[in-house]
Amino acid sequence: MKVFITGVSSKIGMALAHELLRQDHEVWGVARTKDFLKEFMSKQKMDEHFSFSVCDITKSEDEIRVGEEMMEAKFLPDTVIFGSGILEFDIIPEFNYEAFVRMHLTNCLGALSWVNWFLPYFKKRGHGVFVAIASTQIFHSNNMSAGYAASKVALAIAFRNLRIRYAQENIFFTNVYFGPVITKKNPIKKNFFVQEPRSVVPCIIRALSGRRAGYYKPFFLKPILVLSLLFPDRFMITILEYLRRE
Repeated sequence: MKVFITGVSSKIGMALAHELLRQDHEVWGVARTKDFLKEFMSKQKMDEHFSFSVCDITKSEDEIRVGEEMMEAKFLPDTVIFGSGILEFDIIPEFNYEAFVRMHLTNCLGALSWVNWFLPYFKKRGHGVFVAIASTQIFHSNNMSAGYAASKVALAIAFRNLRIRYAQENIFFTNVYFGPVITKKNPIKKNFFVQEPRSVVPCIIRALSGRRAGYYKPFFLKPILVLSLLFPDRFMITILEYLRRE
């Protein structure tokens, strides 16, 4: 299988690429810088099945360049995984409109721009899968960022609607929802509900089939999220603050 990953430099992106390569899949990753490659290659032997391009997914010229590189290499992915994401505290101390826009450009519009690029090729071939790494923050309020959840929910809803439109053409859109994951931008303390990046990789790999509209990790996450909607925002923010505590 050929897999295209945006945000491959993230902890989740690197763990996912390592596992896919271990399973003998071909991986083409993109990220805004190549600084992560030293760390990535320290855990991964040089592999002819791994390709990488520097790409800012908010810039159309980068998308065109990387697209041309893939076509020249005859790399048309079976699955596209959108792992790029930025989190900015755009309501501390005051609302920051520029930060709000940056999150939408990266977390939502950048992904949909790649959907627009790949879709004609997938239609011509007759199959393809798009996977979005969603966020459980779309289910509750956040007292530090307005734009992060808004951008993630926009992409998640777009994928749900695109799935309805294109499933009949054997092109599937699916969302993957995680509970809290320890990353550089989300330095929460580990407990029974908080996961390491490598622990969520099997869930993403299951989503590559595109069989379901949504995948959840841990498995009991969905009913918890539905129940959480019954509680007031202030209660959920208190829970988040507890998870962030060192």
